[in-house]
Amino acid sequence: MSEVARSEPDHDLRTAPALRGDELARQWVRGLRISHLCHARLTSRYENRARTFGVLLVAISAVVGTAIFSSLSQSPNDLAKIATGTLSVVATVCAAMNSALRYPELAERHRTSGVAYGELRRRFEQALVSDAPVGEDLFSSVRTEWDRIDAAAPGIPPKMHHSVRDELRRSARRTEGEDEIEGDDHD
Repeated sequence: MSEVARSEPDHDLRTAPALRGDELARQWVRGLRISHLCHARLTSRYENRARTFGVLLVAISAVVGTAIFSSLSQSPNDLAKIATGTLSVVATVCAAMNSALRYPELAERHRTSGVAYGELRRRFEQALVSDAPVGEDLFSSVRTEWDRIDAAAPGIPPKMHHSVRDELRRSARRTEGEDEIEGDDHD
């Protein structure tokens, strides 16, 4: 079985008491953003795979159907019979793989999870910028909701998780650099 990255926050309140609330909030927002983006990308990946298998299956079935129909009017040679039989087997294998791999179902599960992570991240960000005090109650409610989403979410391949995390880090560095450049203009 392949390894799967879970969308854990970088730190847990119980194991990282030395973190200040704003540092923890920043890490949790980043963790939620990573999960949100990973699930959105996996939704696209599985939708594309389902579409590819579907188009391939329809195309092969059409060719097989045409070949069989044309063979009724004339006696095909052995090569045509072998090609038709092979395409028929390929169509059956594609149909079986599409059913077994459940790409449409995976796409929908990732879409649902991505939406849930995105909603939680936006609620958390909104709470952080509101006038309400940010305290343990906020972090506890976010953690509870995050755990609930994680329990229902399909796994994220570690390679994708690392890729999105690294992409967000690079983006943050570029943004920080732009902020510094803009700040220099105003001095």
